[in-house]
Order: sequence, then C-alpha cells, then structure tokens
Amino acid sequence: YKLLMDDFGSGYSSLGTLKSTPFDVLKIDTNFLSSSMTSERGKKIIEHTISMSKDIGLDIIAEGVETKEDALFLASCGCDAAQGFFYSRAVTPMEFARLLDEDKCYKVEE
Repeated sequence: YKLLMDDFGSGYSSLGTLKSTPFDVLKIDTNFLSSSMTSERGKKIIEHTISMSKDIGLDIIAEGVETKEDALFLASCGCDAAQGFFYSRAVTPMEFARLLDEDKCYKVEE
C-alpha cells in the first residue's frame, strides 16, 4: 500500500507531519495551489514544495488544476500528476473507462 498526505498546504497537513510520518505521496491542496498561483512568491513556494518532496522520495499530485498554464507550470516543476477541471469534470466509472479506452487521459504539452 501507499500512504498519501492529502490536502498539503491546509489543515493538519504540515511539514511537521510530513517529517514524522512515512508518506509515499504528497497531494497539494486545491485552495493552496490556486492561492499560490497568483503571485511569483506563491509559485516559488509550490516549486520548492515539489522539489523538497522529490528530494525526500515522494511522488507529487496537484489537486484543482484548472488552466493549461497551471498544468504547464506544475509539469515544469516536476509534478508527477495533476487532477482538476482542466483535465475533466467528475465522470461516472463507465465514462472514465471510455476515456481510458479512447486514450483521453493525456500529458499537457505546450
């Protein structure tokens, strides 16, 4: 099994918890991401969060990606995966299977 820290950047998902618990994956919180993407300082925090997580061997998932610009920025920082309305609204399991069959799950490229 893999242990994920969800909602990093909000609530109880702190650096202290990250240090003391052997997580495998860090999920960057939707609100933390959207509020950080509005300034260069915020983007640096996201960039260094991803870098730090990679340095300690964690995979990264960004939640709440809504624009191509956000997706490209996260990819350039080394983010492993992203989810959000940019890729798709919520779908039924049957619709998801169809999207997989049609290879509609994709990587963002410029």
